[in-house]
Amino acid sequence: MRQIGLQRRFGSLSGLAAFTGLLVVAGVAGLRVRGLHLSSRPAPPPARREAPAPTPPVPAGERFRPREMQFGDSWVVVSTSAFPDSRGGVNWHPPVGWTFTVASVRGDQVAVEARRLGSSDDPTLTLAIDPRTGTIIRSRVLVPATYGDRILDRRYQPGEPCLTDLSPVPFDRPVFPVVLPGKNEAKGAYREEVHRSVTGTAQGEPGFARYTRQRASRLDGPAGAEIIARGIREVGGTGVPPVVPLPASCRVAILGPSGDAVEQLWARDCPWPLYSASSTVRSWLTEFIPARRSGS
Repeated sequence: MRQIGLQRRFGSLSGLAAFTGLLVVAGVAGLRVRGLHLSSRPAPPPARREAPAPTPPVPAGERFRPREMQFGDSWVVVSTSAFPDSRGGVNWHPPVGWTFTVASVRGDQVAVEARRLGSSDDPTLTLAIDPRTGTIIRSRVLVPATYGDRILDRRYQPGEPCLTDLSPVPFDRPVFPVVLPGKNEAKGAYREEVHRSVTGTAQGEPGFARYTRQRASRLDGPAGAEIIARGIREVGGTGVPPVVPLPASCRVAILGPSGDAVEQLWARDCPWPLYSASSTVRSWLTEFIPARRSGS
């Protein structure tokens, strides 16, 4: 009965044999079936795939961290800002000096105050700094206004680079420790870290991601001194106080989500950048007075 059923379906047992034989041949001999066309040429062997070249490991970098802030540390920073002129260029305001002082040190934050050089008024700038990462966690800025000073109080995401916003005193600061290229890496090599933050929105609504990049490269003392001297010349800084004589150890660029960028030079023995530059602000360190340690 099974043979009769198969014979009715394929017309004859020879037709069934032909069909099953085709399947066998096609599976074994590699026949190709395209529509109703049969090719008796054997299928070519699969191409041999070369294994991808292994990605060379990234050399281990060096972690850079500046001197920790101590209660009583103080330093002087000179800064200038740009303003547009009638010809489409920029002019630079006369440099202004600022005295920074470490006002208190706790386990969870360090307080730093900045006043105009020689002033005893309330501080124009007060910063709270995370001692673990060296980042700004809060700033309080007094901004001159028509009807009295305006207070700008701002909090920052922990562990993220900080870019100055609406402050007469620049306090841009990266995240520490900064990762530097290995000593044997090519000249001009840098390491980049990407920091992601989410802007606040109404409760229950998704926020918007913002990305800040931090790039660090090695730098020696003479190269750093040349960068600082050139930057001061560009703003017409003849006759301004000299830069504190500390050798630069690294160069750090902070690239903000809105396209703003700041470049800084740092030394190991100082808690503040030797030099900081953006398209509209330049500042440089002219004096660093470390606090006296007990017994010294």
